[in-house]
Amino acid sequence: MLRFRAPHCLLGMALGLASLSVHALTVVSPSRVYAEELAQPGAAITDDGLNVVGSLGFGMTEFQTRFLRFDVLEGQFNGAVQANNLRLLNPATNGVLNVLITIEAGGTAGSSSVTFRALSLAEFPQGARIEFDLGSGGSNGVRVTGTTAAARQIRYTLFDSAANASALTLPLETQFAPFGRTAPALRFALATQLTTLNIKDTFRRFAPNFEANDGFLTNQLTQLGLLRFDVTPGISNLNGGDVALGNLVGAGTRLKINATDLGSAADSQIFLDNDLNPDCAAGINPASRSSTEIIFNTGTTALDGAALCYRVNGLVRRVRQDVAATVELAPVAGSSVPASLNGLLGLIRRNGAELKIPYLFFNNKSNIQNFVQVINLDTVPVPYFIDCIGPGGLALEVKTGTLPVQQAVSFTRADLGCVAPADGAYLLFDTFPGRVSGVQVRLNTTTGEAGFDQLVGSR
Repeated sequence: MLRFRAPHCLLGMALGLASLSVHALTVVSPSRVYAEELAQPGAAITDDGLNVVGSLGFGMTEFQTRFLRFDVLEGQFNGAVQANNLRLLNPATNGVLNVLITIEAGGTAGSSSVTFRALSLAEFPQGARIEFDLGSGGSNGVRVTGTTAAARQIRYTLFDSAANASALTLPLETQFAPFGRTAPALRFALATQLTTLNIKDTFRRFAPNFEANDGFLTNQLTQLGLLRFDVTPGISNLNGGDVALGNLVGAGTRLKINATDLGSAADSQIFLDNDLNPDCAAGINPASRSSTEIIFNTGTTALDGAALCYRVNGLVRRVRQDVAATVELAPVAGSSVPASLNGLLGLIRRNGAELKIPYLFFNNKSNIQNFVQVINLDTVPVPYFIDCIGPGGLALEVKTGTLPVQQAVSFTRADLGCVAPADGAYLLFDTFPGRVSGVQVRLNTTTGEAGFDQLVGSR
């Protein structure tokens, strides 16, 4: 068989043209996204979706040698690379080409580059496919070394000599493939709901609000808020499977609810309804509770929009308060989840009109009178309740009464019933906001001079 050797100038032109061709290197599963909490420095991605596919970039004549170098940027080989981890394939038939492959340099466990020596035992044209088992086989994946996921790449470079491959000079072909994209897997969200205590039941039962995020179910049952604590769909663990909550946190994970006063087990129930459409018919009882703190041992159970249900007996007066939720996380080995996640879960408010007396006077001067004057602007008598504010919180329903129609009524400190050390008070009225008004008065009986402070209304 006659062979023809091309002149050096033509050969150089052919090589130059070939090196200008653009070939795409990719991993088998380029769109796979791994859990950010797991793909941290020192962790190994062993997913076979990391296996690399691309184009050799050149044809090879019989008994020609080429050197294929692979570098892992922001990573290391988790295990030792084997010569049979690399294959050259016929693009038309997908059959393995007759090429003798050995490892020229690198490829040890913990290294970040490997150079293969490829000796063709038969001629084949340009376009041969390369397959490098990076995610499975002898190398057993990539151990992450850097924290920048965007910089994680596999670089393939083709050389005509071992010296050039070692020095990374005069490459014939260079291709890159990103790998190890990450995103946060843990998902935590709260839907804050409003629960209103009904003034007509002297705040012992709930009133419907018909507002957005209203947790009202019945006058003795409400959803204080909705909680999501799970993983985002479409995120993978380091083996390529769907990440689960148990990949991130362990059995010691718990949900803690805190508030001013949610009552006792004798006068109320608090439980989690973790159904897809929670109706608070039944649920998970807490592991422990007090009036201010309720704890659920959730462990690895995902909470997919779980409702915190609150049922009262209708006999005990409840207070205005905020309800906070905190998930205390017990991370499993290799997981970088935060120590806790928290937010506002629920608002418990009271309907009716409300005026706040921000401070009460302790004045021993005989010529100074301190009192509050309130006027009922409604067309019907209005019942009222007085709550005193002290260092220990509210003293509930110290005194009750009724404001006559279109008349001003004065309250001295004694009339309010707030004794020391109480330093403020709430006046609560069974009417709509804006239909009562009040001022705090300081009157000098000697000079007749008086000072006024408008009482602030709130709900």
